[in-house]
Amino acid sequence: MDLGIAGKTALVTGASVGIGRAIAKALAGEGARLAVVARRRDLLETLGQELGAKLVIIEQDLMAEDAPQRIAQAALAGLGAVDILVNNAGGSRKFQLHTDEANWAEAITLNFTRQRQLTDRLVDQMITRKWGRIISITGKSEPEGINGAFCAKAAMHAWSKGLSREVGK
Repeated sequence: MDLGIAGKTALVTGASVGIGRAIAKALAGEGARLAVVARRRDLLETLGQELGAKLVIIEQDLMAEDAPQRIAQAALAGLGAVDILVNNAGGSRKFQLHTDEANWAEAITLNFTRQRQLTDRLVDQMITRKWGRIISITGKSEPEGINGAFCAKAAMHAWSKGLSREVGK
C-alpha cells in the first residue's frame, strides 16, 4: 500500500510493543523517518535494528510532568519537524467500584492529559507547514467494568474530534 508519506516524519508514542510497535513498522515501511517513544530504550533499539533504520529514540515515561515538552523537543531536534503524531501510549487496568483517586488521576494523566499536552506542543508546526496528521489510538469504546483508561480514552476521542474540526481544513 502506498500512503504517500515517503520522506515524511512521524512520532509514535508507546512504540516499544504491541500496536505502537506495529504502527512504527508500518510507517517505516512506507518510507517515513521515525521518532519513537517508550520507557524501555532497549526495546526501541531492537526495533531500530529490526527495521534497519536510524530512529530518533526517546526514552520517556509519559507520567512525568515534563514528558510532553521533552518528547516534543527531542523529536523536533532529531527530525526537524513532526508531520505525523501517533498518540498510542497508555495503559489500562480494571478498578474496584470504590478505587482511590490516585488510580483515577494516573489513568486520566497517562491516557488523556499527557497526550493532549504533547499534541498541543506539536500542532502549531503542522499548521504552519499546512500538513500534518494526528492519530490517537483510543481502543474499544465499550468498557468491561470500571476502568479509568476507558474513560480517559473516551475524553481523548472527543477532544481529538474537536481538534480535527478546529485545525483540519
